[in-house]
Amino acid sequence: MGGAPRRTPDSWAPVADIPARRVDEVDALREAGVPAHAAPAPRPVRVVTPGDGVPGTVWRLRVGSHAYRRAEDVLRRLPR
Repeated sequence: MGGAPRRTPDSWAPVADIPARRVDEVDALREAGVPAHAAPAPRPVRVVTPGDGVPGTVWRLRVGSHAYRRAEDVLRRLPR
């Protein structure tokens, strides 16, 4: 597997609350060498993304705190 060497994070930082249909963004982060995971967000959470319609399950996306800036960069480049 290519990419940056894997490192176990000392701590996790929430980077985004996302609709369940976008959970595959975790794969893009991992491919960029960013430790990431998603889990159902605690309630109440409301995603405020235009056009999402009725809110469904919301997932909290967390990344290794040492890679937070890299995660933001990767997420900005993903198509919406």
